[in-house]
Amino acid sequence: GVQEAETEAKEEKISETEEIPQQPQVVENVSGKVDNIFVISNDSFQVAVRDFHVEKNGTTPGVKVILSLHNVFQHTTITGYWVIVGERKKNNRFFYKSFPEMDVMANGEVKYQKNITYSSATWFSIERFKPVKGNLEFDKDFDDYDAITIYIFSIKGEILLKSKYNRWELVS
Repeated sequence: GVQEAETEAKEEKISETEEIPQQPQVVENVSGKVDNIFVISNDSFQVAVRDFHVEKNGTTPGVKVILSLHNVFQHTTITGYWVIVGERKKNNRFFYKSFPEMDVMANGEVKYQKNITYSSATWFSIERFKPVKGNLEFDKDFDDYDAITIYIFSIKGEILLKSKYNRWELVS
């Protein structure tokens, strides 16, 4: 199918290049790079994450994730919840930490959980935008972060947006 054609096209490109590519350099991606993003099709509910950054948590070991939720089209107020999931890869194993604390599946995904009592901190109702922040505390397994994923759910529990930021990027 399509994937096979894409793979073949990539393999052709590799065989065409005779010169040795330069080694990519790993740099800290402080501003955050959106890797994958998806939104529900209804334009009036489109929400975006902007001004994403991560700071060291001053009081306890961990990081503070700061971002702004934006109502893209501003046709109507968007109401829902946001969740932050931190990802750490150590010894080929992944460890996850969420804010607010909730069940994170083995693949790092979170599902909207009706039974969870969301803290008022993660509930939002925006006409234009709202700056928000959440803390991810470190422990013996989750002792640093490699990526952070933002989930935004509607008040009914539909996923409006999932946005992943890799801390370390390859720059060639």
